[in-house]
Amino acid sequence: MNWFRKDGAGKFIWPGFRENMRVLKWIVDRAHGRAVGRETPIGWMPRYDDIEWAGMDFPREKFDELQGLMTQPGGQK
Repeated sequence: MNWFRKDGAGKFIWPGFRENMRVLKWIVDRAHGRAVGRETPIGWMPRYDDIEWAGMDFPREKFDELQGLMTQPGGQK
């Protein structure tokens, strides 16, 4: 998860540090065999449904953008 990725308007996609526990919970759960993910060229990454979203409005489209891998220099996909 790239917490520092920005959208086309130059704003951070991930809402901020207060929400990082959602991803950290997935990491701990995965290490203990309680969660799954998807294998990518850079390792295991959570799927949208693997993250606990209760109390947070974060659409799947934003999550997919956040998870995308940059394949070109300069941050181009």
